[in-house]
Amino acid sequence: MALVEEQISTKISVYGLIYTSVGKFIFSQFEDDSCRSILRTVAAQFQPSHIIYPKGLISSSTQVQLIYGSVDKFTWDIADRSCSVRISRQVGIDGKGYLEDRRPSSNCDPYVVTVAIASAVLLDKENLSQFWI
Repeated sequence: MALVEEQISTKISVYGLIYTSVGKFIFSQFEDDSCRSILRTVAAQFQPSHIIYPKGLISSSTQVQLIYGSVDKFTWDIADRSCSVRISRQVGIDGKGYLEDRRPSSNCDPYVVTVAIASAVLLDKENLSQFWI
């Protein structure tokens, strides 16, 4: 899979995507929100073995999404920044404290996400944009 990104604003990016399989090429372009929900869905559907992207043309948050975005891949460890969920060294010693959730979209406001889901399912979809901060 090949991917390029162009950020339109802080909340919206446009992605160009080429997916190849045996004898098949899929070209696509789509807008996605800052949570990268469409990109996560595409990665889960196609499960690419390799992702190619130009250096400097993919934001760091999208790179994190591509690294930790797999549904099948969940890791945790103490003081390891490459894991999905990181436990600080002091918490590992004390046995209590906080966890650092490094998975994509873990920084989303749960209230905004809940309103967006409820609005999309229960309310008029055209008026969904009024709920975003």
